[in-house]
Amino acid sequence: MAKFWKEYEVNCPKCHSDKVIKAGKRNGYQRFQCTNPDCRTWIRADGQAKGRKNVYTAELIGATIRDYYSGMSIKQLAESIADRYDVPEPSKATIYRWISTYTDKAIHALKDVKAETGDHFVVDELFVRVGGVQGYVWIVLDKKTRYILSAILTLDRDGKSATQALLNALKVAKRPPTKVTTDKAKAYPVAMEKVLPGVKHIKSKGISHWVNTNMVERVNRTYRVRQRNLIGMDSLSSTWVDGFTIYYNHFRDHHSLKGKRPAQVAGIEVPYKEWADFVRANIEVPASERKKVVPRGTPKVPVEYIERARAEAEKKRKKRKGKGRVRSPKPVPEEHKVPDRQMQ
Repeated sequence: MAKFWKEYEVNCPKCHSDKVIKAGKRNGYQRFQCTNPDCRTWIRADGQAKGRKNVYTAELIGATIRDYYSGMSIKQLAESIADRYDVPEPSKATIYRWISTYTDKAIHALKDVKAETGDHFVVDELFVRVGGVQGYVWIVLDKKTRYILSAILTLDRDGKSATQALLNALKVAKRPPTKVTTDKAKAYPVAMEKVLPGVKHIKSKGISHWVNTNMVERVNRTYRVRQRNLIGMDSLSSTWVDGFTIYYNHFRDHHSLKGKRPAQVAGIEVPYKEWADFVRANIEVPASERKKVVPRGTPKVPVEYIERARAEAEKKRKKRKGKGRVRSPKPVPEEHKVPDRQMQ
């Protein structure tokens, strides 16, 4: 016979056994545990098993991911969930796991999409901090559809990085462009010669001139506004850039497109209309495509970049004679330092 604790009738929801015992309280809820040795399930006083999968629905998780990429911090999300949905406040680790897991699924599900683009691409790089050192987000935008064809995170501002950004853009676009607008960085002529030989290369003459990269600069500003609420990107394996690009292309209405989304204008038809669709979908992500977890205490970026950034910061500090603040990354632990011979 099932036991009654106050107004609750407690049975194990998995093995349906009535042999349960009290097991303390958690988050204000009385907990029980099934004593069946083959089950041992933790149960809450309202009959739900541990994990509360029925409380955190796909719509709730999808709305949380959308709000995260639209600008809310993880702490704000946790408080908002408890207020809006009248459920126990999830931990920050739980919310971060939702964002990481379903962003990986979205990246895997949308990796083969093809965009119906125009003939004019605009390219620029956004300065960011990665693991305490200078990094760059290379963004390739289609001028006609406002669709972001490529957004990659690198630590170098060289021809190799620009080449990779253009190659990624060509994989997404159905046809190559006839002209590309960039700024005057030395990396772009090298990349254009390798990837798009013969294509007209237009160099920006400033934001006030009619030949400019203002369109992609506005995209950079959108990335920057969202990045300010982040504690910081501490690794090149971060999925934040890819996740925000998916949000920008598929789930964010664009004012200059009369309320449409860039993916709609680019003729992309996918069954995912909101983040909750990725939560409901049964998408298996290969281990090689999942976010890499860097062990605690290990440098999140290559050690040579940290050493280089510290040397440059020290040089600036001596030149300025202590006036003002110079940003310098944390020192590298002794066990991770690279010998001078390897540095060269």
